[in-house]
Amino acid sequence: RHACDLFHNRSTASRKRDGTAFYVPHMAFFIALAGLREIRCASGHNALHRQKVVSSVRSSTQILENWLAGDVAHVRHKVVLLRAETMRTTIDNKKRHTNEELESAYEDAIEASLKSGFISDIAVAAELAADFYFEIGNPEMAKSRP
Repeated sequence: RHACDLFHNRSTASRKRDGTAFYVPHMAFFIALAGLREIRCASGHNALHRQKVVSSVRSSTQILENWLAGDVAHVRHKVVLLRAETMRTTIDNKKRHTNEELESAYEDAIEASLKSGFISDIAVAAELAADFYFEIGNPEMAKSRP
């Protein structure tokens, strides 16, 4: 029960002195990214499996947004990148975003990651943006990422 409380409750984890305040949003970030990738790449899964993955993505994204509301500096760039990936994945059968909208979202994600100073997150943002640019047939943009 304690681990679940930490995962969902930013105020509890931020008081911890053992580094929990860093790892909880980091874990939620990668769970959401993995789920979005699975949704995009695994079209053969049944509807129930997809629903479970979408639920996991939403839950993890909500956790990050809750942390962001608490003005936690190391979370903003993660939320911006998740928004770009969510726009690209279209998990709710909402309108498809234009390539221009997605390009803008990925550029915002890269800029936010650069400002954060977290090298590994800059690399993740650049890799996902490059993957998007390759997908739309723009390898020159993909190669120009930081």
